Amino acid sequence: MFSSPAKTPASRMGRSAPYPPRHSRVSPGPSSPGRFRLPPETRYATSAIRTPNRRSRVGDVPASPSPHPFRLTPRTLFRDHGQQQARSSSPPYTPRTPRTPKRRGVSSPFPVSPVVNLTVKVEEAAERVKGPLPKEEDIFIKQLRRLHLDHELRTARYELEEAERLASELSAQREQDDLASAKEREKLERQWLEERERGTYQPDAGGTAMEELRQKELAEKRRREERAREEERRKMERERREKEERRKQDALEAERRREEKLRKERERAEYLAQLQEEREILLKAKRDAEEREARHLQKLKEMQERKAEEEARRQKERDAEIRAAFQASERAQAEIRRITEEARARQAAFKAEMESIKASAGQAKAESIRRMQEELAQARELLERDRQMFEAQRASLNDHTRAKLEEMLNQVRQQAEYDATCFAHELRLMAELQAYAFQHGHSEFFQQYRAQQTQPDPATHRQQQQHHGHFGNAQDPIDVSMRDPSFIFDASMASIPSSSPSRSPSPMPASPTFPPSPPPPPPPPPPPPRPSTPTEFYAYYSMAWAAIMRGELPPVINFESIPWPVLSRVSGPEDITPEKLTNFFFTHDERPDIWQQRGRKAIFKAEVLKWHPDKALSALRSRIVVADLPLVEEGFKIVTGFLLDFIKK
Repeated sequence: MFSSPAKTPASRMGRSAPYPPRHSRVSPGPSSPGRFRLPPETRYATSAIRTPNRRSRVGDVPASPSPHPFRLTPRTLFRDHGQQQARSSSPPYTPRTPRTPKRRGVSSPFPVSPVVNLTVKVEEAAERVKGPLPKEEDIFIKQLRRLHLDHELRTARYELEEAERLASELSAQREQDDLASAKEREKLERQWLEERERGTYQPDAGGTAMEELRQKELAEKRRREERAREEERRKMERERREKEERRKQDALEAERRREEKLRKERERAEYLAQLQEEREILLKAKRDAEEREARHLQKLKEMQERKAEEEARRQKERDAEIRAAFQASERAQAEIRRITEEARARQAAFKAEMESIKASAGQAKAESIRRMQEELAQARELLERDRQMFEAQRASLNDHTRAKLEEMLNQVRQQAEYDATCFAHELRLMAELQAYAFQHGHSEFFQQYRAQQTQPDPATHRQQQQHHGHFGNAQDPIDVSMRDPSFIFDASMASIPSSSPSRSPSPMPASPTFPPSPPPPPPPPPPPPRPSTPTEFYAYYSMAWAAIMRGELPPVINFESIPWPVLSRVSGPEDITPEKLTNFFFTHDERPDIWQQRGRKAIFKAEVLKWHPDKALSALRSRIVVADLPLVEEGFKIVTGFLLDFIKK
């Protein structure tokens, strides 16, 4: 008789799935027995990778796997071959040995990406910042967001590749299981056919075994369907709970966003209020500054007006002085012209008189008169040249030089008046002397003529002849220059009788009392040679300041002649910079030894005493050229400001 076949586990007959690998990524939800746990739906799941549990057992039979998602109805083990009652004494298949999963260590939990938490924290911190972010922080946040997007893209790509790999492995494993099941069924069917051909098939036993197997498969199918429904119910319940949790989270998130929005609005309102307050403070400060600037400009305007009025008053005074000097000069010139006209009248009278005595006076007297006329013309030409030179210089020179020239003009005018008076007196004296000499010569001629008529003795006649010879050969005193001081004391005038008032010369007019003219200023000393090396600059600086301290000042000082504390030529205040001053006082290697031995404090004290505007500038102001005075004052201010700032530091 045929023996009934042994019970075959239903899990061996259906589509069984191997144990999933321990390193696979699974979802945190409940899983079906024998099924893979799919990757989590969220990108950044915090669940750890778990090792799948072994398949649970229902009684003595292991639970079969859940149905395939694309094939919900399991395949039937056997086809209807028309012989349901065939019996067989051999088992329908050979049980296989259960597969032992590979021993692997417990997988480490899936690490949570730090990029997400960092990005969230940075964005939350950026949202709490009031006002716009600085440029560097804005660039950093943009780069961090770009890095976050790149990380999400790489993570999604990795998850997709992992899911495809797991799906392909699962599909291949299921195909292998289906192929093994199909081979077992073919083997059972082939054994059943062989037994029927040999006549060893027992319909009752075989039918019973097959019926039991079919009942078991149906029961297993129902259990699978029940588990599928239970799994679907659990899934729906889980989805409902997830939706509820998500709704709560959304509500909390909305509440948090609303609170965050209100907080931002409050902060923005506070920020705007603070900004408005600061703007009002700035506007008030700006208005105060504008008012101060307006008051300052008004003061400057008033000062400029007062300065302009003072300058106009001074200009009027200077113009009045110039007009007075010019009028005095014109009066002096009129006096000179009057004296010249009188001299010309006397000269014309003298010429008329000389015409009558030219035959007896001789050519020497005419030549003397001609020389006197030439000297008079030269004096007049010299006076006219001086006047023209004075006019040209007065038009070109500044007020300071003009005042000096006016003083010199007064002196020249007084000297010219004195010279003209002396010259007129000399002309008058010369005419009187010539008339007296002419009359004296005629009287002597008549006396000699009478003596010849009376025939004197030979000695007397010889003496008279000698006297006439002496008179004819003697030099005429007129040949002496009129400006010769010995003219009045000539020996030929010793015999002039002082009893005749009509013939005696008129006394010299009293010379006007002129103020003593100042001696001409000494020529300025030759300027020292320009230094070209640092040593020469330091030596020139020390020597020039020592001379200034002693009071040995040149008559005229310009901007370039002042010893400035720099190691180069200075043509304006812009050449005096803090770098050059620091190099001159402290950093240059060729400084004097005494500077290197003394401390900075001592050097600064000495230099501040030199360059303070109330010290040296007050002594130099009267010698400085008027055009360079503003530049010199600005240079002194630059040096003093540098020294005082360095002392404060």
